[in-house]
Amino acid sequence: MSCRQRFNRGTCLLVALSTLLAAQSAVFGTELSANTKSLRADDVALQGAGELRGQILDHQGRPSALTKVVILQQQKVVGLAKTDITGQFVVRGLKPGAYQIQSAVGNKFVRLWAPRTAPPVAQQAVLLVGNTNTVRGQIDMQTYGPAIRGAIAGGLLTGLVYWAIDNNPSGS
Repeated sequence: MSCRQRFNRGTCLLVALSTLLAAQSAVFGTELSANTKSLRADDVALQGAGELRGQILDHQGRPSALTKVVILQQQKVVGLAKTDITGQFVVRGLKPGAYQIQSAVGNKFVRLWAPRTAPPVAQQAVLLVGNTNTVRGQIDMQTYGPAIRGAIAGGLLTGLVYWAIDNNPSGS
C-alpha cells in the first residue's frame, strides 16, 4: 500500500471519528436542555401555619389511598405524610420556597407561597396524578434526531469516500 493510500484511509478514519464525536456532543448538549425543561414547578399557596394540602391520584384518576408522601427541599426530607382513603394529605410547618413532592405514583416540583403572597395562578392544593407514559429503550427523535441523522450521513459519506479510494486502481 502506498503512502498516498494510507494517507487517504487515515483521512477517512479521521472524518468518521470526528463525525461520531460531533454527533455525541450534540446529543449530550441537548440532553441537558431537555432535562431542564421537565423541571417546571407549579405554584401552590400554603394555608395557615405553613400547611400544604394535596391529593394523589393513580393514572386512572382514582384516589391513591395510604400512599407515603415525602416532601424534599434541597435533597433533604422536610416533611412526611400518608394519604387518607380519598388520596388527600396534609403536611404542616413548611415555609415558602422550592420543594419536590415524591410518592409511589410520581414526583412533582412546586413553589410554595405564604398565604396572601401567592401569584394569581397559584393553586390552593397540590394535585399529583400518576403518569402512564412509560418509555423504555426509546430515543426522543425530536431531541436527538439531528445528531442521529448527522452521524448516519457522516458515516455514509465516509464509507463512500473509503470505497472510492479502495476501488481506484491508480491509488489517487
